[in-house]
Amino acid sequence: MSFKVSGERSLFILLFFVTGILVLTLPREMYRGDAVAIRGATLSLLQSGDLAIHEELVEKNAAILTGQDQAYFIRNDADGRYFSKWGFLNTLLYIPPVAIQLLQDNELDLLSVRGDFAALVSTYNILWALALAFYLWLLSGLFVQQRGVRVVYILGCFFASFLWNFLRAQTTEIFQVFFFVAGSFHYLRWIREKEKGASGFSHFHLYATVSFWILMTWLKPYFVLLCGFWLLHFVWFEWRQAGGFVCKREHIFSFVILIAGLVTLLASQHYKFNDLFATGYGRTIETDLGNRFVGDIGAGLSGFLFSSNYSVFLHFPLLLIALLAIPAFLRRHQRFYSFVLGAFLVFFLFIGKMENWAGHWSYGPRYLLFLLPVLSLPALHFFSEVWTWRGMRRAAAMTCVSFLLLFGFWLQVQVNTLNFFIGYELRDEVFKVWAPHDGAIEYFESANFSRISYDLQKFRQGEGEFYPLELVKPLLKDEQIEFLEHKVRSKLWINYYWAN
Repeated sequence: MSFKVSGERSLFILLFFVTGILVLTLPREMYRGDAVAIRGATLSLLQSGDLAIHEELVEKNAAILTGQDQAYFIRNDADGRYFSKWGFLNTLLYIPPVAIQLLQDNELDLLSVRGDFAALVSTYNILWALALAFYLWLLSGLFVQQRGVRVVYILGCFFASFLWNFLRAQTTEIFQVFFFVAGSFHYLRWIREKEKGASGFSHFHLYATVSFWILMTWLKPYFVLLCGFWLLHFVWFEWRQAGGFVCKREHIFSFVILIAGLVTLLASQHYKFNDLFATGYGRTIETDLGNRFVGDIGAGLSGFLFSSNYSVFLHFPLLLIALLAIPAFLRRHQRFYSFVLGAFLVFFLFIGKMENWAGHWSYGPRYLLFLLPVLSLPALHFFSEVWTWRGMRRAAAMTCVSFLLLFGFWLQVQVNTLNFFIGYELRDEVFKVWAPHDGAIEYFESANFSRISYDLQKFRQGEGEFYPLELVKPLLKDEQIEFLEHKVRSKLWINYYWAN
């Protein structure tokens, strides 16, 4: 994991730049939903030392615990205690910011979103973003040496894609991306060491790989699919490398780590839900949360490819560049990239079949986000090739790449400028309540989030009309129109901490 002094300088400049952008765009708003509830479980853990929500919080939040149809917290039928529905590692990872906040505010609530707590958790996110940038630097350095190419790739991942939204949003996707990138780096290092016939610290990279995959299962239990596919790929690689599979000491230790991690996962599920195989997903009292594996896979897969709000290509433009170089990249790095492609295919099909493949209130194809930076690695090969071109060919290629990444950056700026859920809020809290017009509702459900945010900013600045408002105006009286415009404008505040 060593690199030259010049490489260190480039890395430090990159980390400084990433820090500057994330500090300047620090959000004012606390991201609502899942992560707030997860931090509520962290609060309870710090106060009681138990993963269960302690009695005082249960009494204060009885309406939330019993009224949300177990969307956030699951009741253990055996003892009546409530637990976070998500993997226990999510709760543990939020200990630092929640503990710091508790030092100055001991009245935190189970679903607290108050005051500067959002800024504190956002700052915590920045530390994870820097760790992610560091690992992407190491990972990209295993494929190309040009520091400029690596910087463009990392900045493209961060700020020309919807990853930027989740670097700002105080939610758990950033942990998933970091663990997968880190695990991928160590797996590739192990593969490279084995191909060279070197021993050294290759076993360290194998153990680190398995450990990161296990950590992912502790975030979301369905990441056992990743462990299973990796195990198949690992055996295939060893078989091809040695002409057969011979169990070695490093294999045994790796399997011990894997089994111990999975046993820990099962034990945590039994402790929380009184069932080894209860994951916490899909368990509701009255409503259907859409977590069942019974969705329309055609709709899911086509949505991930072509829909305006969930296309992986629109939300992660580096993938379009990577497509141009996948054949050449795969020929050079078949043993590693075959794992990446296979893992993507597994989760592409699995999540595409989920009833709720698009997620609830969210932005972009977030369930696939953890894979996309590594899946986009062939873009490095394309950038390196362009680096060697001359004349008009190079100028044309660089112009196209620059336009694509700058357009992706512009799209993310639009989304990040207003509050995280502005489209959902206007649809469900304003138009469905006060002006339920089919065309207006369709606009919010089909238009890209960037387009909605752009239209709203123009409307806020008095530079254009807002299409859904124009649709419903002929149906309303003047005072109703004035009221509706007021409701819309009241939500159009700028989601930057430093904004007035």
